[in-house]
Amino acid sequence: MLLPIIIGLVVVALAVFAFLAKRRGMQPDDTTDKTFSYTTNDSLLTPAERSFYGTLRACTGDQLTVFVKVRLADIFRPTKGGSSGEWRSAQNKIDRKHVDFLLCRADNLAPVAAIELDDSSHNRPESQKNDLFKDDLFAASSVALLRVTTKQSYNPNEVAAAVNEAIASKKATPRS
Repeated sequence: MLLPIIIGLVVVALAVFAFLAKRRGMQPDDTTDKTFSYTTNDSLLTPAERSFYGTLRACTGDQLTVFVKVRLADIFRPTKGGSSGEWRSAQNKIDRKHVDFLLCRADNLAPVAAIELDDSSHNRPESQKNDLFKDDLFAASSVALLRVTTKQSYNPNEVAAAVNEAIASKKATPRS
């Protein structure tokens, strides 16, 4: 009498496990045989970003290192506290977003300023929502955020002045 109950419980447990495994993607599916095709992008940067990158490199000297397309999750991390679900939610907000350029101190690669090139795509509601999130995130940090409107060419002296002003304004602001 006990043996049929044990067998029944094992069968139910296996069925539940199989259901949960498939739901979480732990079980192989029929997509493993499919071949996906990829091609290399012509450039990591758009023409507008490439133009600005050249100007930025020319005006930052050897005190700052310029990185491109850096994820917010590489700059920030959620603070400890709250449940693991809250932490995951906070992490998800920064996982798939990036800044166009990140300036770091050359000696220790500490981030000092991020730069966003704003083109017409930033007029879309979803882009404006993302921009506001980034603005708030950087405002609460020790890293400056500089927004630059895209244009045909950039004056290195103007870019250098804007970068220096952004960095200086964060140095005067106590860390939150």
